Amino acid sequence: MKYRLRIYRDALLAALADAPEDRKKKIAERFGELLVREKALAKSGEIMKMIREKHLERLGRKEVLIESASPLGASHRRAIKDSFAEHTLFLEAVNPDLIAGVRITINDRICVDATAKKMLDEIFIHS
Repeated sequence: MKYRLRIYRDALLAALADAPEDRKKKIAERFGELLVREKALAKSGEIMKMIREKHLERLGRKEVLIESASPLGASHRRAIKDSFAEHTLFLEAVNPDLIAGVRITINDRICVDATAKKMLDEIFIHS
């Protein structure tokens, strides 16, 4: 890999910024070819994550992932969403490995981990 990940991110964002809609697909294809040539294709997931973060930052938005062991009820979902700004992008995922409780991740950073899995890990793994 020749360049830092942020250089790839910034280059793609700059190329797409003023491009007409009919050229954006070709730009993305050429970006993929560049990653292959520079032996950076394995880092494409990280680059895309950085692009998403930058895009949300520019829009002044946050991405909130709400994970729970079973689907949230409407009242719980509303209570969580009401805790955030109006223009927050919400994603919800059911993750049975959590056993019980909820984990809230904001912009890929875990902010709340009130899950049974975490509590059991702390008792049995970290004791």
